[in-house]
Amino acid sequence: MENKNIKKIGIFYDGNFFFHVSTYYRYVHPPRKRMSIGGLHEFIRNRVAEFENTNRRYVHIVTAHFFRGRLSAKDAELEGRLYSERVFEDILMSEGIVTHYLPIKTKSDKRHETGIDVWFALEAYESVIHKELDILVLITGDADFIPLVKKAQSAGAKVMILGWDFKYTDETGMEQSTLTSTELLNISTYPLKMHLLIEEGLQKDDPEILSLFFELKEEPQNNYVKSYIKGKIHSLKEGYGFISSPDFPNNVFFHFSALSNHNYQDLYIGQDVEFLIRETEKGIVAHPVIVIHNPYNGDNSIK
Repeated sequence: MENKNIKKIGIFYDGNFFFHVSTYYRYVHPPRKRMSIGGLHEFIRNRVAEFENTNRRYVHIVTAHFFRGRLSAKDAELEGRLYSERVFEDILMSEGIVTHYLPIKTKSDKRHETGIDVWFALEAYESVIHKELDILVLITGDADFIPLVKKAQSAGAKVMILGWDFKYTDETGMEQSTLTSTELLNISTYPLKMHLLIEEGLQKDDPEILSLFFELKEEPQNNYVKSYIKGKIHSLKEGYGFISSPDFPNNVFFHFSALSNHNYQDLYIGQDVEFLIRETEKGIVAHPVIVIHNPYNGDNSIK
């Protein structure tokens, strides 16, 4: 018998986790498109209606929140990310998602999101209590949210987890992975292994799965050209190295395959280079890298 009671949903995004997922489908795995927020919300509504034995018209998203550490505007612009971040924020806003940001801090040459998980858990639990959520939806893979799941369930809410597991080797030869805690999935009411559902749906050209993706123009449509950054080879390792530049507080990683006009084995410390930056799962890398005053071809610096 169909349940006609209204089902109130709250959706909470672990922004860093979602970024890795969206980047994976954009650059590594078919359909090589960004995740669609609107398509994902409709997918969630459909799944809740199915699990709760009700019509989707009785399923309402009453609150949605996105949490992530954030670069300063200066750093985002320097790394060529400012425009794409603003476009994504426009999408979040158009979908009625409340954004929550804390500044990303750098420690020991690594970037850290400090305090964002605590904020996430507090906001989610408060929504369960004050908005009387029937279903709390968490888009995350982090086992640190297991206490949140238990507290939400003890308050009478059911919990849906959207998790992904995938691994791949990036352009620098480093293995990247995004995994969802097995325990987190096991204690949830409705665990969804999204990577499996998407893989199956893509093979069948399932319209519901295809609607999870869309094309995002990530660069403004004008004559904007990225400026090459000047630096020097700081250190050289086996197949990779680091570039120092006054534009960056930390040395920038580069892989030998990023060199466009020079052999890696002929590089030396202190050599002048120009480069663009590219974002990867582990942070920024220099790509491509152009050696200035290349002894083989003369001066190939960018004018």
